[in-house]
Amino acid sequence: MSSNGGKISFGSSFDNVSLTHVVDTGLLLGGTSKLQFNDASQFIHAPSATVLDIAATDEIELTATLIDVVGNLDVSGTTDLNGPLTVDGSNISLDSTATLNIDNSNTSNGITINTATSGAPISIGHTTSETTVNDNLSVTGDLAVDGTANLDNTDIDGTLVVDGSNISLDSTTTLNIDNSNTSNGITIGTATSGVPISVGHTTSETTVNDNLTVTGTTTFTGAQVGQKLTIKNLTATDETLTAAESGKLCLFSDADGAIVTLPDSGDGSLVGVYYDFYVSVAASSNVHRINVADTTNEDIEGYLHSIDGDSASSVASVAFRALNSDGFDAIVMNGTDTGTVGTAFRITNVAADRWYVTGHIAATGTPATPFVAS
Repeated sequence: MSSNGGKISFGSSFDNVSLTHVVDTGLLLGGTSKLQFNDASQFIHAPSATVLDIAATDEIELTATLIDVVGNLDVSGTTDLNGPLTVDGSNISLDSTATLNIDNSNTSNGITINTATSGAPISIGHTTSETTVNDNLSVTGDLAVDGTANLDNTDIDGTLVVDGSNISLDSTTTLNIDNSNTSNGITIGTATSGVPISVGHTTSETTVNDNLTVTGTTTFTGAQVGQKLTIKNLTATDETLTAAESGKLCLFSDADGAIVTLPDSGDGSLVGVYYDFYVSVAASSNVHRINVADTTNEDIEGYLHSIDGDSASSVASVAFRALNSDGFDAIVMNGTDTGTVGTAFRITNVAADRWYVTGHIAATGTPATPFVAS
């Protein structure tokens, strides 16, 4: 047909199906007719002036280097993408009324979200929804939790800093706080001076399984049950006590005599430190002796009551006094008249360079003063 706008009609009455030439445009299939392929189930069809259908029984294949879809894409069935998928736009939304799965069978590459641009925020879950991580979660940056964090099992390999107005660690079975570093150990409440620390319920029992060192004052508001004194045996001639040994019962238990030196109290930091002494074995050679560390400045003061154990004296007991002005700096027990078995007393630091003694001396023969000035 060589004329513009020509029309070819098909059918017995020539008006069933028509194909019209549109000048400088193409061919127009009339009405809602279909252009069929192979059989009636495969066709191209325009049911209206705004809709075009492409139908096939099983599959429609589009083969090209690039397939460009201009407009919205509405897929009502399953979408199977065997190659890479690149989605680029100003507003991309994945939404489902049933289940939405994002998965990758490649366990090496995995799934990445928003790793290309630094500082871009990522939001997961609605403000009232629950987000579940079914496997391990590794956080290489900071983790900020505005709400409550319910953690069933947490393994932290790096540094954990917890900062808030109300922090609680609670467990229904066992709660362990441990540190394998025996040098640094565990510290509680050491950063701020004066912070009170409470351990145990008012009716619970708190157990310290090893040694407990208290560098400050210990105040007991209840009964002290099951306490044991720590005993230190004095057998050498060069023993020196430390502030950490305060409260120990020091036994003179060697017949050859023992000499012990009190810690230097000159800086005033030992006020309240005390030691109990008891002679369990009398000195038969040499003497048992207690010295101050600084014989120039430190003094021993107080009273010791001497008891005549063998009635060798007409005086059954006598008190020996030591004033601060007397300059006594040692106590000597010679195994007879200045102290033998049964002698017991306490020495307490009451001020810088001042040690206070009180107790009794068990003596044989005529009691003599155990106080000595170097």
